[in-house]
Amino acid sequence: MSSPVIKLKRGAFADLPTLAVGEPGFTTDRYQLFVGSPDGNKLIGGGEFWNLNSTTVGGGIRLYEATNNGSNFVELRSPATLGSNITFLLPAADGAADQVLKTDGSGNLTFAAVDSLSNAGLNNVVEDTTPQLGGNLDLNTKTINGSGNIDYSGNLTATGNASFNSGNAVINDQGASISGIVTATSFSGSVSTTDLSGTITNAQLAGSIVDSKLNQITTAEKVALSALDIDGGTDIGAAVVDADLFIVDDGGGGTNRKTTASRIKSYVLGGGGGGSTFDSVVVGSATTIDANGIDAPTGIITASSFVGNVTGDLTGTADLATTSNQVKTTTRSTNASHFLTFVDSDNGSATTENIYTDAGVTYNPSSNVLSVSGSVAADLTGDVTGNVTGSVTGTASSATAANTVFTQRNETSGTYYFTFVDDNNVAPSANTLFTDTTLNVNPSTNIVSGGGMDMVAYFINSVQITSTATELNFLDGSTDDGEVVASKAVVASPERNLIILVL
Repeated sequence: MSSPVIKLKRGAFADLPTLAVGEPGFTTDRYQLFVGSPDGNKLIGGGEFWNLNSTTVGGGIRLYEATNNGSNFVELRSPATLGSNITFLLPAADGAADQVLKTDGSGNLTFAAVDSLSNAGLNNVVEDTTPQLGGNLDLNTKTINGSGNIDYSGNLTATGNASFNSGNAVINDQGASISGIVTATSFSGSVSTTDLSGTITNAQLAGSIVDSKLNQITTAEKVALSALDIDGGTDIGAAVVDADLFIVDDGGGGTNRKTTASRIKSYVLGGGGGGSTFDSVVVGSATTIDANGIDAPTGIITASSFVGNVTGDLTGTADLATTSNQVKTTTRSTNASHFLTFVDSDNGSATTENIYTDAGVTYNPSSNVLSVSGSVAADLTGDVTGNVTGSVTGTASSATAANTVFTQRNETSGTYYFTFVDDNNVAPSANTLFTDTTLNVNPSTNIVSGGGMDMVAYFINSVQITSTATELNFLDGSTDDGEVVASKAVVASPERNLIILVL
C-alpha cells in the first residue's frame, strides 16, 4: 500500500487566502504553516525562524526585521556546550529607564539599577566623565589597552612588570628600564643605573649628584665654560700659595692639565720663559712700577745688589752702599751753598763706607767759591781769593797780587826774618816773596840785627816808633871792603820816623 498523500493549500505568502477554521495553509516562499481560526490565519511555525543545531554549533531562534526593510534577523543561540538545561524566566513587567536585566543565579531575570549590582562591584561606578573606583581594580590576568594618558596621585604598585609602549619601558622590582625619556617634576632617592642617556635638566636633578654615581668625563668639550659657576664655590679663606693648583689648556686647544701657582708666579714676573709686559704694576697700596721706573713714596727699595745705572733723583737715606767704580753726575750751577761729602777712610781695601757731610765746608757752584770755616791742611794749587785767616803752613809756590794782607802783631822773643820781593810792584803782578838770614829782627827787644848794609839812613813810614830814646844796634856791621865799624842808629825825630845811622 502506497503512502497516502495529504495536500494542504499552498502558495506564496502573498497569495495566502483566509483559511477556514481548522484549515491549514503553507507558504512555499517562506516555509510557514498557518491554521485558520475565528480571528483569522494563525502562524503555527516556520523553518525560517529556526536554526537547527549541528554537531558543533547550538541551535537558535531568529527574529526577522520588517519585510519592508529587508530580511535581516536577530538570532538567540544556545552555547555549543551546556552543562545542564537552563531556563531564563523573564520579568513580569518592564523596568525603569537605564535599568539593566540581571539574574538571581537561578535563571530568574529582573530589571535593576546599575549601582545596585554590588556583587560585581559595579554599584561603585559613578556616572560621570571622570569615573572613580571605590576599590581596587582587578585586571584578572587581563590587559588594559588603549591610548591617552594615565594621570594619578599616590603610589603605583605592581607585583610584576609594568610594561609601556610595547615593552620599551618596563618597571618591576628590579627598577625601571626605559629606552625613551623619563620626565618628572622631581626625583627622590638614588638613581642606581650607571647608563644614563638623554638630557637631565637642573629641575629634574634638584641637587648635587654624589661622586660615586658619576663616571669620569673623558670626552673633550662635554662641559662648556658657560656651564661652570664658581660664584657658588667656597672661598679658599687664605692667600694663594705656590702649591695651590690651577687648570690650564696646554698650548691653547691642547690637553687640559694642572699647574701650581708657583709656575704662574714665575711666568707673570718674567721667569720660566714668560717675559711679561705691564703698563703698570702696583705693589701694596703705594709702590708703582711702570715705564718711568719704581715709585715708592712711602717705602724703601731694598736689594742685595743693583746692577746697571740708577737714573733720576734719589731721595731719603742710603743706609748701606757697596763699592761702586763709577757714579754718574750732572752739571749744577745753582747759586747756593752745597755741602761736600766724605767717608771714614781711603777705602784701600774696598770696604763699605758711610758718606757724611759737614756744614763747615761748603761749595757754591755758581761762583766756584769753596768756603772752609776751619783750617785747610793741604797744598793749594791755583788762585786763592778772599780772606785767609789762621795759620798757613807749607810752601806757596805762586801767588797773585793782593791789595791787602792781614798781619798779626808778634812780640815773642826770637829771631824773625824780613821778607822782600823782586821789584817795587808798580804794575801789580805776581812776585815771589823771599827772606834772608842776614837781616833779622827780635820783636821782643825791638833789635834789628844784620851786617853788610850799605845805607846811611832810612825813612820808615810803615813802622810807628813811639820811644824817643830808641837805639838800633847793628851788630857785626861791615863795609863792602870787609872793615868792621861800630854802628849805632839814633832816632832823631820820632814824629817823622827819621832814623840816623852813625857808622
